[in-house]
Amino acid sequence: MKWKKIGNNTNEILEDENFYISYNRNTQTPIFCEIFNAFSGEEVTDGEETALNANNKWYILTGDFRKEYEAAFPQGLDACMKVYNRFKDEFRNNWSTD
Repeated sequence: MKWKKIGNNTNEILEDENFYISYNRNTQTPIFCEIFNAFSGEEVTDGEETALNANNKWYILTGDFRKEYEAAFPQGLDACMKVYNRFKDEFRNNWSTD
């Protein structure tokens, strides 16, 4: 199990056949956030995030949760979902689609 660098090297990914986890150390797109906030009425901020993608949904946590997901990854999707559920109340990102 190893994080693979993808894209512009700020992105890393752990892949399984049925799900993957991505880490982005800088998602800053201030102009887009300002536009989205103006039209949606929500307060969206960008920055560091760790995202679990499974079942066509994004489970995104704001911050670096690579160590927690690395520990859970070998046990499969259920263990990774437990990581997300443990932290989502405090760190759920507005871009999550769960």
